[in-house]
Amino acid sequence: TTSTKSQPPRKARQSLRRILHLLSTNPNPTHSQNPTLSQTLALLQTSPHSLSPSQASTLISSISNPFISFDFYRFLKSLPTFKPNSTLFNSLITSQLQSMNPFLPKVQYFITEMRKHNVHLSSDDFRGFFELVIPKHMEIAEFLIRVLLYESEFDEGSYNFAISVYSERGFCEKAILVAKRVRARCENPSLGFYSCVMEVYRKNRDARAAMQLFFDMQDKGVVANERLYTVLLEILCGVGWVKLCRVIMQQMVEARFGIDGCLGVSLMRKFIEQNMVSEAEYLFREGVIRDKESLGVFVEAMAEKGRPLVGLELIKSVPKSGLDVDGFVYASLIRGCGKIGLIGDAEKIFSEIKSSKSIGNLEAVYSSMIYVYSRAEMKKMAEMVWGEMEAMNGFRVTEEAYICMMSMYGALCLVEDVLRLFDQLKGSGYHLCIDSYVILIDALSKMGKLNQARDFLLEMRGSGIYPTNSIYSLMMEGYLRVGLINHAIALIDEYKKSGLQEDEVVLTSVVKILIHAGKFSELESYLDMITKKGLKIPKDKGTLLMQMCRDDYCLRKLTRLIE
Repeated sequence: TTSTKSQPPRKARQSLRRILHLLSTNPNPTHSQNPTLSQTLALLQTSPHSLSPSQASTLISSISNPFISFDFYRFLKSLPTFKPNSTLFNSLITSQLQSMNPFLPKVQYFITEMRKHNVHLSSDDFRGFFELVIPKHMEIAEFLIRVLLYESEFDEGSYNFAISVYSERGFCEKAILVAKRVRARCENPSLGFYSCVMEVYRKNRDARAAMQLFFDMQDKGVVANERLYTVLLEILCGVGWVKLCRVIMQQMVEARFGIDGCLGVSLMRKFIEQNMVSEAEYLFREGVIRDKESLGVFVEAMAEKGRPLVGLELIKSVPKSGLDVDGFVYASLIRGCGKIGLIGDAEKIFSEIKSSKSIGNLEAVYSSMIYVYSRAEMKKMAEMVWGEMEAMNGFRVTEEAYICMMSMYGALCLVEDVLRLFDQLKGSGYHLCIDSYVILIDALSKMGKLNQARDFLLEMRGSGIYPTNSIYSLMMEGYLRVGLINHAIALIDEYKKSGLQEDEVVLTSVVKILIHAGKFSELESYLDMITKKGLKIPKDKGTLLMQMCRDDYCLRKLTRLIE
């Protein structure tokens, strides 16, 4: 009989039989191809007392059972030659952490045993453990940080790893605590550390902390790489700190770093919003725009800032970069002119482009000019461009052109023209969209033709297009305008059953109708419901409603809802 330190407990002895049973009766194909495991099993059967720590580790990893592994360790402890190593403790702790419900006291037990035998785990061991417990078992994760990371004096890379994992899983505050520990133990952290922490600030959108980190890095003489600059720019752009974006961008240019396409487009938009057009132009010339959709957005924004002709010159320079430019891009530029009333500039661009034979998708250019004229309610000019579009060989009047013309006729109270174009649109082969019905019902409601509006509401439903808040609001206002209060009340009931969520448009209409109808008890309940939902009424509309309301109690509630 082999002498032992002490007789192993019953469960410890049973663990040998259970391991043999598990690996013999339920053989895994990968196990049968593992000669080391086969030899270890043979040794376990014939001479378990001579198992080495590495062989024991192989068995523990193969069974993946934390309970048997724990009992097996107790057996190993009873052997007189027991000298565990880091491989064995790695397997034991991993076995616990991979279970459905890892038990912290057992992990603590193995750490204590490890120290008792003067065994040290590596930084790779820590990383493997940490990933296993994040994010489901935070108590164990914090134990590993405290006991393994902080006390084992691992290199900075392990700290950076913990920061990154915490950040990726959304635990930014815990990541920042680890970062503070690094700063306390290391006077000169590496670029890798700063990059990891910058990612944390990108996650929690803390621009102030990101800039402070960047300044700290510069003070320590650490040179930022392209990735860190990009992340910092993304953070600053996300919170709208455009002037700082310009400073960082200039530093990137000096360091000869490029700017990512998506981020570059976002920056261009921010620059244009802040009237920093020269910075936007610089990014444009650097080639951050790589698709015509982004180019269209850019030149439209340029036009909205009063620089359409500059936008035109930039478009003309694009083909040199290999980007295909068609009528869509020019249409965006013309549309931008229309939004701020630059009719002359729009006409100049349109005149130059429509005569070009090399530009495709000219339908979009004609549609955008119709948009400009219809928005300005220049009926004759819009109809002239419409006629040109219809006369062009191979052209088909676009859906956008139909919608723009209908909208203009509606604004001019030319209901018959709206109806005529609506019928043409139905026969054109386009699928009718909600916008066409909104314009039509708006025009009919304003002219008091509520029966027709109601018919089109039913037709719309029959086509599988469901009414929106704006359509209900338009019809409610129409009924109210002609004094059909009961019809308006009935429409409110219909709206409530539609499942649509209230917005400020329909909310104002409903309140106005209930005040006109004198249904103050119903109004009181409705205002309570709106208050619970956190909705507000715009001040201009709210002031008018307050003047109309004759019930003091409802008036007080209404006052609290006005922004």
